[in-house]
Order: sequence, then C-alpha cells, then structure tokens
Amino acid sequence: MKYIFIFLNNKLITCDTIVPFILDLKNRNPKLKIRFFTNDIKTLNVIRKNNNLIKIINLYGKITVIGWLEKSYSKLLRRTFKFIHIFQIILKSLIFKGINIHFRGLENFPFNLIYIFNKKNTFLFEANCWGYNSIVFKTDILFYPERNKPENALNSYNNLVAFSKTWPQVEYSKKKKRNLYLINSTRVSQNWLDNSIQESKLLIKEKPLWHNNKKSLIYILGSMDLIPTLNNKCTGASLLESSLKILLKKSNYTILIKPHAITDMKIVNEIILECNSNRIFIVYNHVSVLAQISTLAFANYFSYALVDAWVSGITVIEYSHYDDEALKITNNNSVENNFVDIFINNNPKLLELALLKKYPRKTRLINKSYQNDTDVLLDTLSKNN
Repeated sequence: MKYIFIFLNNKLITCDTIVPFILDLKNRNPKLKIRFFTNDIKTLNVIRKNNNLIKIINLYGKITVIGWLEKSYSKLLRRTFKFIHIFQIILKSLIFKGINIHFRGLENFPFNLIYIFNKKNTFLFEANCWGYNSIVFKTDILFYPERNKPENALNSYNNLVAFSKTWPQVEYSKKKKRNLYLINSTRVSQNWLDNSIQESKLLIKEKPLWHNNKKSLIYILGSMDLIPTLNNKCTGASLLESSLKILLKKSNYTILIKPHAITDMKIVNEIILECNSNRIFIVYNHVSVLAQISTLAFANYFSYALVDAWVSGITVIEYSHYDDEALKITNNNSVENNFVDIFINNNPKLLELALLKKYPRKTRLINKSYQNDTDVLLDTLSKNN
C-alpha cells in the first residue's frame, strides 16, 4: 500500500491541475491510496460544487480539510486538530512511504513539518498546468502593484514538477540541485479527455433541462466587480449584462452559465431574471465535459477554463472591454492568444457577426513535447517501492 498526499491551494486551478494526473496514476497502479487536503472549508465547498471533479476525487480517493473540522469552532480547537492531523499524515508517510504533492502549501510552519519528515518524497507542482506566461505576469504587475516583486524561491521540496521552462522556480531548483521534471499539461492526458467524453454521455442520459439537442454556448464567468485590467467604465456585471443581450438577440444558442468560485451569484441571478429568457441555465459541470456537447465557449476576460474548451475543439470567443494599457501589452490580443479563436474588444457589431457563423469542431495541435518526463514521473510515483 502506498499513499499519495495532495495539498491543494485555495485556488481551484490546483485541483484542475492535479485531478487528471491522478487519473493517470491510478491507471498505472489502482492500489494507490489518494488523499486530498484543503486548508479551509471554503475551498472544499467550492470543489464539492464542481460535479465532475468531486466525482473523480471520491471515486479514486478521499478529500478533507486539514484538521477535519468543517463547522465553526474555537481557534484553539481548530489549531489542535490541525496539529493532530498533520502528525497523522507524517506518521502514515513514514510507515507507508507516502508521497507529498503540493503547490506551495507546505512552505510554512506547521505544514512544512510534513516536508521535513519526508523530504525525499515531496514534490512541488506548478499550479497552472498550461505553464508560465510572461504577458499574464506583465499585465498583472501593471494593474496589481502588490504583485510587482520577484517570486520567492520555494524550499519545501526535493522534486520540482513544471509545465514550462520559464517558470522562475525552475531556475531556483537548478541552483538548489533539486530533481526537475518538465511534463505535459495534465489536461491533455488521454485518460482525462476520455473521462470527459464519458461524463458528457452520462450527463446527456440525465436529460438536463438545458439539453434539447440544439446548439449550446458555455459562458464562463469570473468576478462581477471592478476589474483593474478592464476599462474603468465597465465591470464584470455590466459586461455580463450587455453580452447576454447580444447573445439572446442575435443568436439562438442555449446559454450555459458556468460560475467561478469568485462569482457573486446574487448579481448573476438578478441579471438573468431581468433577461426573462428560457435559454439561460446555470451549470456546475467541468468545462471539459460541457465542451463535448457545446458549440462555443465565451468569456468576458481570459480564464484558463477556456483552454479546456479550446482543447476539445470548440470555438473560443473572448469578448471584453480592456484598458488601453492592457491592450498595449497584449498587442490588441488576448493575454493567452494561443487559446482564443476570436478576440473582440468593445465592438458589439463584430460579436453579432461572429454569432451568425457556423463553427465546426476543430482538431487542435496539442503540444506533448515533454512526454518522456511525464512517463518517468508517472512510473516513479506509481511504483509501490
């Protein structure tokens, strides 16, 4: 018996990154014991809302908050239970030669004790499985001054797992002489893609109200507030409102609203109510599943959830109103232009024209240049000894 302990960050992207990887691991060694941990109940509840991610997690392992307590208790009691849980994890690691996978969650005390007692078998993963993007970084530091500082070198790992050579931690790891694995994006794994297709078929069998054999559009939401990278005259809410008016008037798509963890659903529900349409539905399935039975993916600013739709072969539209300074950095494109088919900035007429066209599913050229390291890492982690 061998344990894989996974320590998720507070952002859902780390769960999106590691769950497909777990599918590959369990495919190589079904006897692996997988344990997922979050540091707070809010993150756990967000994960539980995603129908497909939580299904895989529960099928192949277990998930819990560190300290077990899911309700409101005194700070002293919560800390006590966290320490007890941490030492239980350490004990299991020592007995069963456990593997620790984290995304920087084991850097600080008391969580770094898990690393200290099992240094050799601790792996630090890059959080974003699509890799490091310098344009995203430049845009961030322009509008979020607090982020304009060098990324600190992390220490709690013996093995670094990266999806891009340009991630700053790669250079740090070389200086520290740590093991480095450069691997393919976990979300282009064939096991993950096959699972998404299978889940989409099961979803259709459930006969959801929104599935009427007509074409559907996945509308990926983010924040409804003021967003620094956008023009100061608009918010996430105003863009949603104006976009829905165009989508409802100029197309016949069934609109599948896919909320993010940061989305204020009270605002969203008010906007949907004002639209007074029977073509808008809120869904909590993974984008990679919804993309198997949809025609378009749509967002008002770039989200890495769009990449799952892009990989599946459906057309990705980013319709927004960005700040002029942001557009200078991106050369009037999306911050991740490789994964966006149609980028439209503050031009409703262009969006109307785009909605009139037909979009057949495409075959994407997927970069799998790190296959060797991917296989080596999977073999290393899946072995019982």
